Amino acid sequence: MSETPPPDRGPPDTGPPDTGLVGAVFRHRGLVILGTVALLVYGVLSLLHLPSGIYPEVDFPRVVVVARAGDLPPEVMVAQTTRPLEEAIALTPGVERLRSRTIRGATELSVQFAPGTDMARALQLVSTQVAEIQADLPTGTGVEIERVTATALPIVTFNVFDRRATGLAPDAPGAAVDSRRLRDVAARILRPALTRIPGIGKVEVQGGDEREFEVILRPDALAAAHLTPSVVADRLADQDVTVAVGRVVDLRQALTVMATSEAHDVASLGALPVATGPHGPVALAEVADVVEGATDRVVSVSGRQGDLVVVSVSRAPGASAPVVVDAAQDKVAELRAAGAFPAGVTVETVYDQSELVRDSLRGVRDAIAIGVALSLLVLAFFLRDARAGLAAAVAVPVTLIGTFGAMRLAGQTLNLMSLGGLAIAIGLVVDDAIVIVEAIVRRREEGMSVRAAAVVGTRDLLAAVIGTTLT
Repeated sequence: MSETPPPDRGPPDTGPPDTGLVGAVFRHRGLVILGTVALLVYGVLSLLHLPSGIYPEVDFPRVVVVARAGDLPPEVMVAQTTRPLEEAIALTPGVERLRSRTIRGATELSVQFAPGTDMARALQLVSTQVAEIQADLPTGTGVEIERVTATALPIVTFNVFDRRATGLAPDAPGAAVDSRRLRDVAARILRPALTRIPGIGKVEVQGGDEREFEVILRPDALAAAHLTPSVVADRLADQDVTVAVGRVVDLRQALTVMATSEAHDVASLGALPVATGPHGPVALAEVADVVEGATDRVVSVSGRQGDLVVVSVSRAPGASAPVVVDAAQDKVAELRAAGAFPAGVTVETVYDQSELVRDSLRGVRDAIAIGVALSLLVLAFFLRDARAGLAAAVAVPVTLIGTFGAMRLAGQTLNLMSLGGLAIAIGLVVDDAIVIVEAIVRRREEGMSVRAAAVVGTRDLLAAVIGTTLT
């Protein structure tokens, strides 16, 4: 009788395939595949929600205090403003260094805290110390207190200009620009609308002239009324008030009765009494010329459109720059469509940081695609095995997508530094995948089965690959 030969089961296994970490992965490959799919899903969801910006979220241990007090000379500012602020802020817990710089009408204090300080609490403590001495500073002194963060830089900037002054409007070519009108549009229409957008941290308006009423005293009329400039100023301050004088009940509701003498135009301001003469009250218009003017300009902005106003928008910490920029531009387009801007006034985007972020994202995307394609082609050509190239190519997107999930857990953002690191790491991932796949193919050529070759080839180079990658 002839004996039937056993069926061909392929090359015999070489090595202990079911021992160690690699063997455990093979034994529980169903669980590994499920975990990989879960990691990919979480990575994709994390990528959709990761904040993005051009700079990483860095919290500097520094607070800046800026005080402005008109046109006081530097020596007066040092004595009346800088030194009181220094003495008060120096008592704040955690302050390591305090530096000041004083110029005419302004002083800047840089407060450096110890590393690891809770800067939100430090900002509150500095604000409290400044508030305690606010009354001792010169009259009219304004104090601004801000943390130094990477998000303080603008992410989108708008120019507000009058197109009629540029010749773009055929109805009024070369018309004169009223910078007060541009300032009103930026400060009273555009800024309030932008501040309501989620994710916006600060909206700053620069340039143009702030509208105000100017009182130009006539010396001869002032002397005839036996008045001095200081008396006129005090009388105006006393007259221009709004107070609650009582309340009435109407339809079961308590209504407040207000008494006001606020001036809303040049005529009402000129009618305010500043003295009593032989023939009755002396109105302000009898001793002074009241005109509509503007405050002294300290910042001037101009461009190809001529005199203009700049509106700079900064994002809040943790917000995504592209999302905030898109929302701001949509709001401007909404205001323009609703006719909120006066005739001739145009709002134009001149700086958009989100384009840099999107370019970085596109760069990482292209690097992933190139890495996948090159690894597939190189391995398929040199190893003459398309499956080997495909196995190496799959490692790139799996690794990077999982990295997005780790970034979200670590509180990181997509920025130039993190995206640049990912782009560089693609080369490491491709290199590791090629080395492992080549080792597996070599073991297959030695006669091992697919499973044995995968276990032994991976185990041979696992320590070296992990060591070089971590290094």
